[in-house]
Amino acid sequence: MTNDEKIKRQEIIGTISIFIESYIFSLIAFFLSYNNIRKIIPNWTNILNVFKSLSSLEIDQVTFFSQTIVTAILAFVNATVGFLLIIRKRPLQKPKGFLEIFIPTVSTYFWITYNAIPYIPKELNFYLVPMNTLLFFSFTGSIVVLAGCVISAIAVFNLRRSFSVIIQVRNIVKHGLYRYVRHPMYFGYVVTAIGLSMTSPQFFFIFLTLIHVILLFFRAYLEEKKLAAYSREYRKYMQNTPFLFPIKFKKLT
Repeated sequence: MTNDEKIKRQEIIGTISIFIESYIFSLIAFFLSYNNIRKIIPNWTNILNVFKSLSSLEIDQVTFFSQTIVTAILAFVNATVGFLLIIRKRPLQKPKGFLEIFIPTVSTYFWITYNAIPYIPKELNFYLVPMNTLLFFSFTGSIVVLAGCVISAIAVFNLRRSFSVIIQVRNIVKHGLYRYVRHPMYFGYVVTAIGLSMTSPQFFFIFLTLIHVILLFFRAYLEEKKLAAYSREYRKYMQNTPFLFPIKFKKLT
């Protein structure tokens, strides 16, 4: 295969992947939003009862309330993602290569693997904390999940029409949360994943969380590599803004 044929092949693959991202992934996002709303509606009476007794809530009620808020945020975020995938700007550079399509897709939909937890044998999915602390971890984890969802939702809003799932080049965003870290959306995902593992601190759950976090780091690395190769503005942005966590580490000399 000649170099021109490789470039043409990459162009075709990039065009197909963007079409799938714009219309198939958007439909998936709308479906997930619909599914989130369906979870909230049957519990509407319980939610109102929690509001009526805010001054004397039990821990399990606080956990339920927090999880309901998380579900509501996810409904909003998924609907927003579906909308943005349809109306976003054309890419300045399309995805090239298998990793730029595969890794972001897997890391985006890795949440689905958590649904397999109930089917894992107990021998492989034992609890890593004392049983009398499970309520504390469940409550604390729900708050952490809520914080992670809020961070990701704000980051998606900051991106607006520059949002994408598959790695491609669009306008560089440096406002909002992007003033503090280069990847606030992925930071929110990491916080959410950690929070989820806290709500159920089991071996296999934490094992999946570790894989998920590694995928998110690798996704951010691939995205940066593409953006830095394309944009001098982004290379300068990298020098002044932390990578994933809002902490700037000093280089050792």
